[in-house]
Amino acid sequence: MENQKTIDDTFEFILSVPFDQVNIKILDYMIGSKLYEQLPLSIRGNERHIFACKENGLNAFSLSDLREQIKKFKDLFAVIQKRRLMYKIKKFGLPYQI
Repeated sequence: MENQKTIDDTFEFILSVPFDQVNIKILDYMIGSKLYEQLPLSIRGNERHIFACKENGLNAFSLSDLREQIKKFKDLFAVIQKRRLMYKIKKFGLPYQI
């Protein structure tokens, strides 16, 4: 199960690697997957997919908290990417003529 340290470690790792973009998702148990089939029927009910969040008893964080942490990180990542791009343009110029 995720905790704040594992989330922070993941975000730190992403920032330590020169990715051009990232896609961060909340674990989603989807019907037909082995992960979904391992859920107790009391949690699955008739749902086709279930987020791993506090509301579903699958995480210590609420769905809104997880979404907020992702949003804040993506905003930070965008600022860092903009700086990286500006640095590359200053150092190497544009890859095309205007």
